Amino acid sequence: MSTRSNDPTPVQAPPLLTGSLAACVHAALAHWGEQTPYDCVAALSGASFSPVLRTSVQCPAWWAVSGTGQRLEFMGFALGFRVEASPQDGAHDPEGMAEFALMASSALREGAVVLYAVWPSWGIITGEMPHGDLAFLLGTRDAHFPPRAYVLRRTTRMLSRGEAVRESLRFGAAAAAGSTGASSFSAGNAFYDAWLSALNWGRSCPKCSQSSWYCAVATAGRVRSMQLCAAAYLRRANSLLPDVARTGQLDQIARSYDAMARMLAPYARGASGALPKADARTRGCCLAAVRDVGKIHQAVAQSMSDLAVGL
Repeated sequence: MSTRSNDPTPVQAPPLLTGSLAACVHAALAHWGEQTPYDCVAALSGASFSPVLRTSVQCPAWWAVSGTGQRLEFMGFALGFRVEASPQDGAHDPEGMAEFALMASSALREGAVVLYAVWPSWGIITGEMPHGDLAFLLGTRDAHFPPRAYVLRRTTRMLSRGEAVRESLRFGAAAAAGSTGASSFSAGNAFYDAWLSALNWGRSCPKCSQSSWYCAVATAGRVRSMQLCAAAYLRRANSLLPDVARTGQLDQIARSYDAMARMLAPYARGASGALPKADARTRGCCLAAVRDVGKIHQAVAQSMSDLAVGL
């Protein structure tokens, strides 16, 4: 993830990151002086309730990193910003991208921020940038991200916190069940099946050979961070949805996310940054843990679906 500004805004998230798009929105809010818990931003982005498989990327370690811009408009309604998107097919619309860059450069001078797609994650611009430099940056493309950018302008919230939470949980239920709303992403059981397949194959990443254990550990850390964010958000939701809180569903699902996170903890990087052992026994235990976590996630998806019906 990258930050560009004359006055840098720290881009912070739980260890090993829970969706770079959510982290950039979190940084934008901080730039505007709003302190919003990261787990709230991540959940509103849809990144917390299920790990996501990016079908164009082979390495599992990167599947959970990027996030998509499809929930940005909803996030703006919930968090208080207006979204203006670059042309849908910027790679084949250089004139449209140039016009967008000119508008974005002006918006930056007025206090807006710009989010843009880079590999392997999203970046944020919070300070003034010459139009020519911005046009070059936003026109950059690669195999995974076509040119795509968004101007975010601060405005008033369109949704109450309760309304935003209900809608985020509905989307979260769909994501947990495997629906992401984007053709290049899969979620739910599809993610865990693909992860198990990679681990069963003996190398969690088909490209990294010697460092493939690092990829397995990075994946476990990122998925675990998502689960912890989901659990924290569900507990926060209790105070905003008292009618739902009385049923106990939010706490029950939160406990399940916590349980999955505990099961992955031995295979995630610790606070010291040290990697877990890469011996055969640890690898076998990691495989078993991922299999069990996938089964729990299946039950969570059903619980989330039941919850969404009552929202």
